[in-house]
Amino acid sequence: AKLDRGIRSTISVQPDPVREGRRVLNFDINSGYMEYIDGEPIPKKSDIIICAKPGSFRRRIVPYKCYYMHFTVEKGEIYDELMRVPNFFESGKTDKYRELFSKICRNFDSAKGADSILLQSLVLELFYYIVKGSEHAAIMEADKERGLEGDFSEKTHAIINYVKENLSERLDLKTLAAYAGYSPAYFHKIFKRATSTTLGEFVKSERIKKAADLIVTTSYTLTQIAYECGFSSQAYFSAAFKERMGVTPREYERAFLEKNGENVK
Repeated sequence: AKLDRGIRSTISVQPDPVREGRRVLNFDINSGYMEYIDGEPIPKKSDIIICAKPGSFRRRIVPYKCYYMHFTVEKGEIYDELMRVPNFFESGKTDKYRELFSKICRNFDSAKGADSILLQSLVLELFYYIVKGSEHAAIMEADKERGLEGDFSEKTHAIINYVKENLSERLDLKTLAAYAGYSPAYFHKIFKRATSTTLGEFVKSERIKKAADLIVTTSYTLTQIAYECGFSSQAYFSAAFKERMGVTPREYERAFLEKNGENVK
């Protein structure tokens, strides 16, 4: 990826097009300024991350000062993730973003040899926080629309993260309701209201996602994958996988290998 970075302080009243192939990240240093992307106003808050994409038009109507990054990324997984990030979102982690932008600016000019590895790691860490931060912001906004702000909203996200990080463990309704501090019946009701699915379906979906990844990225046996993803047996895993994916785990692996021109086992 090609990269430029710095701290900018200026004013622009004319539309500023983002060139083809390039992305722009801005992080406000001052207490907010008025900016528009493709005609949409951005809130005047100091923790807003702006992610302009190729073809976007930006316009500012008051002086501003911000960290910025201009970069290009080849098509691939990182490209796809960044393209899903909205034009702007509230970071919720002002100090962390400020620290990362500051480190990238300090290390940019001296990034040679081993130092270039450090710079790459800082940029990737920033990308990680931007992708995860935008996902969290989207969930919080959806919760507001459903009237699920505050304590329950935070507990929902905590449960979702807990499930994703502990897929090999027992994740039944009673256990997770106790973890959240609710009765099983009430937790079932409000979890479905927040996520539009039941806890059982959510857990199964996350387990299948992880299993699909392990099938194509590891040499684990199906029994090992079933265990890693929390299924009680290989037979149950295979049945659940086919129900969700439309093919058996072996058929899924074979299709992946054929698509990528690899030898089929």
